[in-house]
Amino acid sequence: MEKIRKVEKRKQILGEFTMMRDVAEIPITNELLDWRFFNSDYYSHDREYKEVEDICVNNLDKMIDLRPYYIETPFLAQSTDHLQKVLDVFRHMHLRSLPVTNPGDGELEGIITRQDIFAYMSL
Repeated sequence: MEKIRKVEKRKQILGEFTMMRDVAEIPITNELLDWRFFNSDYYSHDREYKEVEDICVNNLDKMIDLRPYYIETPFLAQSTDHLQKVLDVFRHMHLRSLPVTNPGDGELEGIITRQDIFAYMSL
């Protein structure tokens, strides 16, 4: 009974993010950003934490439409998959990250990154 409630809740949440509801609340823009805006060195320290916090606090009412930039059907791993399968998917598809879902209800359980794979493997 608990799993049925979780599945129904997930369906309701996913229903809130369908294309029809998104179009009604967020107007789709024709302005596309260049890929370089999303490709940056995440480990650089060119901004202080306080500066980033101020940007976030000052723009709480702003939204970014990321639909033109994301993959609608990403590769997924289930928490019951063997490690070798995950390694093969990373290797053959040249992935940077792989979401891990629960096979019972499809709920996100975690994300495996390329750095996690490198840390696990002995080179």
